[in-house]
Amino acid sequence: MFSGKRAQMARAAVVAIIALAWSGCSFMDEAPKPRPVAMPVHSADLSSYEFAPGDQIRIDTLAHKDLSLDTAVADDGTIEMPLIGRIKVTGLTTSRLRDVVTQALDKDFIVDPKVNVEILKYRPFYVSGEVNSPGSFEYKAGMDVRKAVALAGGYTRRASHDAIEITRPVLGKKRTFPGRKDSRILPGDVIEIQRRWF
Repeated sequence: MFSGKRAQMARAAVVAIIALAWSGCSFMDEAPKPRPVAMPVHSADLSSYEFAPGDQIRIDTLAHKDLSLDTAVADDGTIEMPLIGRIKVTGLTTSRLRDVVTQALDKDFIVDPKVNVEILKYRPFYVSGEVNSPGSFEYKAGMDVRKAVALAGGYTRRASHDAIEITRPVLGKKRTFPGRKDSRILPGDVIEIQRRWF
């Protein structure tokens, strides 16, 4: 009788060990994969905004008004400036463009030029999906998804107010990120309101 109990205990121990090992393998197989980190689009701002086609720029060359101009960034990402000629501006910020113009003038034309650069008008943004009037809209500083949807005529009855995607150029490539109603948007952004399925 005693040997029978010992045999039962031994068998139970073996079963427990096998079960523990099996559960460990299963746990390893089902371990969650790391999720990609989404860009915090709700905190976007214009402090490092880079020029793109459609932006309108003013360049003031102080004391040399004949060299100052208001111009739009062409489809090829360039502007044309007196004396300097064609300048590639896509990817440049206002401060970087100011440095480029200053260095070009100082090198061949003007001693110690004073240059100021400002954006007169940003390129438009776009709203698509489940809104009443999708399309392109004039960008103004402080724009967020809530204001963008209002400009697009509001949500349709089939819209999901929480399923929002924002597509934005990042380092020369278009990236799509989840958005929120308070997400700040930038010129050129595409906001897509998804459909609700229930």
